Amino acid sequence: MKLTHLLTAALLLASPSFAQDAEAPSVEGKSFQERMEATMLRAAPPILRKTSEALKQPWDANISLNMEMEMATVEAGGTFSFFSPRLFSANMNFSIDVEGQEMDARIQAVADDDYLNVFIEASELPMPQAVKLDLDVMEELTGQDDNTIASLDMLGMGIEDLETMFSKIEFKESKLDDGATIRISYDLSAILETMYAQFGIDFDTMSIELDVNAKTSFIQKISVDLGDIGSGSCTFSNVSFPEEFDETKYVFEAPQGVPVMDVTGMLSAGMQESASLGGEEEF
Repeated sequence: MKLTHLLTAALLLASPSFAQDAEAPSVEGKSFQERMEATMLRAAPPILRKTSEALKQPWDANISLNMEMEMATVEAGGTFSFFSPRLFSANMNFSIDVEGQEMDARIQAVADDDYLNVFIEASELPMPQAVKLDLDVMEELTGQDDNTIASLDMLGMGIEDLETMFSKIEFKESKLDDGATIRISYDLSAILETMYAQFGIDFDTMSIELDVNAKTSFIQKISVDLGDIGSGSCTFSNVSFPEEFDETKYVFEAPQGVPVMDVTGMLSAGMQESASLGGEEEF
């Protein structure tokens, strides 16, 4: 697992954006991902359950991302518009430095209810590239638990073991800016240490801070500290909640001369092969 992938995953894990209910959600009859998210939120402060609801309503925001690792730094900024899990768009500019080698990139991602379309233009690429993924197929694949269960089996664990660990997460709550911001802090080091001990991967630190707007319950900043591995943060600013649907935000058109390649079959085959191999991956 590459460190950039780990830190990105940590930022995603830090966000409670997939909860099912504002009240403490039930874990019965749900997929693995839903069970983990629901279990974690049952132990979380009520503000995070409100945050999960705020993230599911239509919203627009400016986003800035920063990741610092031993040999690389990543800075990014842009805009994100969300209407539903199948209707969202992002336009981000990246600046990446790997051991002194710099690369700039522009990434546009648009989910138009049928496909997730991604356009990439980078200084290290000979030409811009555009791909698309069928959302129906991807929902079907990500809704299957085979790959996750196989990966847990490789770690000598079951879903219930992971649920037990997630239910024991301790959250700390504090107020900033005279109560205008609520900070939620929690640590996942023990969970990751247990999961990856047999691979010799040491997670002495994985702490997460979520800064939440006390009035709107929307996330202002996510910060992740992985100790010697690196750290990262994602900041949301100029947040607004549009009342009307603007379909122009969720229309993708590749630049003239750039073909759009449908990679659904390729990715689907890769995910299914990973599941059949027991979730093996390179650490």
